[in-house]
Amino acid sequence: MSAKKKTPRVKTPQDIETRLLVQSRRRCAICFCLAFDTERKPGQIAHLDQNRSNNDLANLAWLCLSHHDQYDSKTSQSKGFTEAEVKTFRSLLYLWVQQSVSSVSFGGFTNEPSAPASKGRGEPVRLEVYDRRLTVWHAARDLVGKFVSTGEVDRKLLGSFGASTSEAHFLFDESVDKFLSEVYHRSFQLMTLDTVLEKIPIGDQRNKLVPMKMDNMLWLSECLGPLKRIIAPFLWLG
Repeated sequence: MSAKKKTPRVKTPQDIETRLLVQSRRRCAICFCLAFDTERKPGQIAHLDQNRSNNDLANLAWLCLSHHDQYDSKTSQSKGFTEAEVKTFRSLLYLWVQQSVSSVSFGGFTNEPSAPASKGRGEPVRLEVYDRRLTVWHAARDLVGKFVSTGEVDRKLLGSFGASTSEAHFLFDESVDKFLSEVYHRSFQLMTLDTVLEKIPIGDQRNKLVPMKMDNMLWLSECLGPLKRIIAPFLWLG
């Protein structure tokens, strides 16, 4: 019995390719969701329905070379990544890219929610600056407070937090900006982990992700106190 022939590849239109690369920032959707690897990767455009002539943007995803090979070489003996699964990973990656670019910088994590020693009372500020700084504190308090009370990251509050902290670099010093960035990234990572873990069966991959979830939950549950201490000196009207 002859092997099934693959659909002939049709070159992806330049405008579609450009939009895909911009949306993904050349981050592999599978690497992002399974390992939270946010490094730019050499890769290829994957056709999620396996029809290589279907260049609709909704059917395409940027995958690293290894994951593209895995996705395209499904066998009956091995349960590979499903189309719906990769589309979910892609959506979460795009959300991360959009909110990271518009709000806080790409960055890594520290192990504990420790903050620099308080600088004591800061210089008095104008009411306009005070109001903008206070908005940032309220957004952080609401996001983390809701997590502590429910055990889940609220997507709407995370979006508000990202928007509120978009100018934190200009309103606070580097230590506050970095801490806010970590709150955002850990919250987003936890939200993504909850989505991914719903789709992954018990096994080695799930066993790797569960400790990551627990680490982020513990960090977020303890971060509000340290954050309050380093923001407080910036909220003095005199």
